[in-house]
Order: sequence, then C-alpha cells, then structure tokens
Amino acid sequence: MRVTIVLTLLFLSLMQAACSHDTNSDSAGPDSGSDPAASLSAAPAFLDNPVVARISGKDILQSDIDERAQLELFKLEWAKYETRRLALAEHLDEKLQGKPTEDASVEVLIRPPQPPRLDWSRPGTQPGKGRSDAPIELSVFCNYQSTHCVGMQDTYAQLEQIYGDRIRFVYYDFPLRFHRFSVGASQAARCAFSGGEFERFHKALWVDPNNLNKDAYLRIAKQLKLDQAGFEACLDSAEVENAIRGNVALAQELGFSNVPVTLINGLYLNGPKDLHVLRFFIDQELERLAASGADSGTGMAGSMSGEEKLEDTALPLRLEGVIGAGNDDNGASARALILKTESDETGDYKVADLVLENVILLEIHPRHVVLDNHGKKEKLRLAHGNTGVAENQAAATDEPLNEIDQPDLEKRLNDIEQAVIASGNVLDTDELPPADIEYQYRGVVAPKGESPLSREWLDDQLVAQSSLRAHFQPGELEVEGVHLLKLKGVKDSEFYQTLGLREGDVVMRVNGEWVHEAQNNLFDALETEEKVSVIVMRKGLPVHYQYAIN
Repeated sequence: MRVTIVLTLLFLSLMQAACSHDTNSDSAGPDSGSDPAASLSAAPAFLDNPVVARISGKDILQSDIDERAQLELFKLEWAKYETRRLALAEHLDEKLQGKPTEDASVEVLIRPPQPPRLDWSRPGTQPGKGRSDAPIELSVFCNYQSTHCVGMQDTYAQLEQIYGDRIRFVYYDFPLRFHRFSVGASQAARCAFSGGEFERFHKALWVDPNNLNKDAYLRIAKQLKLDQAGFEACLDSAEVENAIRGNVALAQELGFSNVPVTLINGLYLNGPKDLHVLRFFIDQELERLAASGADSGTGMAGSMSGEEKLEDTALPLRLEGVIGAGNDDNGASARALILKTESDETGDYKVADLVLENVILLEIHPRHVVLDNHGKKEKLRLAHGNTGVAENQAAATDEPLNEIDQPDLEKRLNDIEQAVIASGNVLDTDELPPADIEYQYRGVVAPKGESPLSREWLDDQLVAQSSLRAHFQPGELEVEGVHLLKLKGVKDSEFYQTLGLREGDVVMRVNGEWVHEAQNNLFDALETEEKVSVIVMRKGLPVHYQYAIN
C-alpha cells in the first residue's frame, strides 16, 4: 500500500469519527467549561498549569499566557496533529503491507485538535450569502489576490452544495501588504454589494486574480448592469475604504496574520483546509446544536448504524458497475459508475464525490455503495445483471460499462491534451503520445470563479460575429487533417477581453466539445446557453473559464 492511500483512509476515519462522537468529543472546546487535561487525575494541578512568572509575589500562570497566545498555540497543535497523522499513515502502511484491510481490522482513532472558539462583536453590515437563521455561519477572512483564497473557493462551493440552507457565508476583507491590488478588488466588491450584486461580482473576481485593476472591475460592473457612474464614484469612496479598514482592524485585533481564516460558528481554522476537515467541524457543530436543542439538523453527524441496517435509497440513481472495490489499497482507487435515471447520464465517482445536490458518495463496496443523502446514510445496490469488479480492474476492460466509442480525431485530441498537461510544454510540439493511449477526459481543471455576461451585451457583440470569428486562426498543430485554433489580434477586442481570452490562447473545448477548424461552437453556445464553459491552453497550461449569461 502507498502512504497516500492510507492518508485517504485517515480522512475517511475522521469523517466517521464525526458521525460517532459522544458527549466527550467536544470536551476540549471552550463551551465545556473545563480543561481537558483535568481529566488526568494522576497529574497534579500545578503540573498542568504551572506558575511561569511572579510580579511582586503575585503568580502568573501558564493558563494566563495560553489564553493570550491561543491562536499560535493552536497552530502548533495542528502542526503536531499533521505530523502524527503522516507518521501514523507510514506506520499503517508498513503494518498492512500485503494484507486486505478487512482481515487487518484497522480502526483509526487519531483526532484533530479542537480549535479555539472566538467571540467578537461582528460588524453591522457584511456581504454574505445564505439564510440569516442558518445554524452554521462560516466567517471567511480572505483577499482576492491570495492564491490560497482562490484555491478555497471550490471547497466553499462544495460545502454550500452539501449543506444547503444549513450554512451561511459571511465575507470579511483582509488585504495584506504584499497583495497590493487586493484593496482595490475589495473596494470594487463592496461597491457591487451596495448595488445589490455582490455574489456574482465576488465570483467574477476569482477568475483572474492576476488581473485585478479598474478596467476589469468596470467590465464586470457593465456585465452586471450596475450604474457605471455611481460604481466608478464608489471606488474612491471614503465610506467603502473605512469599511475595509474596519475589517482589517478586526482581523488584527483577533490575532490573524494570514489568509484564509475560516471561522465555523467562531471555531478558528487558519490556512487552506481540506473539505473533509471543514466538514468534520461543521458536523460537530450541528451535533452540538442538535444536542442542545438549538438546531434539528445533523448533517453527517449522528450515531453510525450498521451497514446491514441501511435502507435502500429511493433516489433516481442506478449503480451500473463497481471497479476496484476490495483491492489492497483499501478502496482508495475504487470507482462507482452511477446512472442518473432522470437525465440518463452516467458518471464515474470516487469516495467523497458529489453525486447529486446534498448527496455524497461515502463508501464503495463490491456489490453496493453507501450514500449520504442530506445527512442520512443509504445503500445503493448494484443493478441486476451488471458487474462489480472487486479484485481485478483489468476485468473491467473485458466488458466495458457504458463505454462510448470516440472517433479517431477526438481520441487523438485527448492524447494531445493529456501530453501537454503532463509535460508543461507549449502546445505546439511534435513530441506527442501515440493515438492508442487510453485516456478518459474528466475535466482539465476546475474554474476559479464565474464571469457574468449580459445577454444584451452579448447580442450586441455577436452582431459582428463574422469579424469575431476571424480572430480564430489555424495553429501550427494539425490533427487528423484539421488544425487547432489559436486566437490572434484580440488584444484590443472588447469581446475577447471581457471573456478573459488572450492573444495566443488555443481554445480547446467549449461546453465539453472540441474546437478546431472544422468545428467551433463558441458563438452558438454564447447565443443559446445560460452557462458556458471554455477551456484554453495558455503557455502550455490549461485554463478554465465559466460564464453565467443573464
């Protein structure tokens, strides 16, 4: 087994711990009213809370210092937890080498440290989304130029899908000195907030954090049909500047020094955190609130019922096949082929993937999978007559499930795309893999944000569609008799600048369809669709744009 596989097991055990924790699980939290070390009756009190100094005979205790330094001490505890988690993964890897997990009876009990719960006087008006009475409030301190904050946007979006109305986001500005363009971005977002368009403006700012400037803000404001004169005047407003300064002062008063900071009902988590980690503490909060009668939602929390007691799901899903369940990697590489019967779409899912809104794939077994359906565990059995491939993935190739035969051109383009991503070289290269390499497209890279486009503006632009199409020029690379298309002469084009496309971009896919000189569906998609996805290759790297048209 590989260490990374065991780490996946540890993440899953962390989720299971959230589902089975008892009344002692939150004892280390600030609401418990007791020091967790006090339960160690064998340890004298003075060892747990020694005197660290005296002033004129008056003792200063370690607890006095710990309270002042609680955030930095928590960071140290988290670093210790991560170090132990990695060491445990290596240890389990050695112990379980060559043994099936079922025979080894592994039970992972390591738990993350309990974050300190902060309490502060929240500013009166902050941008946010979600119901004001949601039981979980995520207070997010970020700035628009931080790569870590950019990377967290997909995680936050997944949390929103998973928890729905049970979660609310409140956004705080925390521009740092070395992010010199982030203040202007925060000002623009605040002005959009005043104009009632914060959420869509907020999403648009994450699309290109390296291009945060007044021209970009005005383009976004135009697409959202904000009052241009009022918006531009707002960018220099002292009121907006003071609101941002107030957020910065609040962050500094709380002891924050970097971004992102995510507070879950006040529980402090600093830096980028995995989806599993955030879910662990959100579920813990839901359980705490449910126990106190403050909220009826349980999320993923609650007692773990035995697998044999799980009810069959009534969701419009059909389990078509299982690949890799029961292998010696503890199922970390297992996949489930699930058909959505209402849309007749089959997807390839791994553990922790979102199958439907608020429906998560929890476990994959040779003959069934376990789903989290809005906080309730349910079983989806393998459809009658289909195959679960538990021990030999190669057997899956004997009778492919829902395999679609691709034309030579599309297969060749897939190979090229994969080769470019793997090599990091520019697209125009002759060093490409042979066309018989198997590769299944799963999406090159997730979009960082979402750009709004006004239907009215688009219609005006597309009147000159023939001249816009002329900027697509055949590139140097020819595949199966057709050339890929490269954008040329777009530097001063309002249309392409608004879309974020640049000189030299090779447009690869639009809404999942390949683009080349024999097929270019960009303009048709912009004319007829409300959501448009565009993937380009830029200097050898994939870039994914998502547009919302309204």
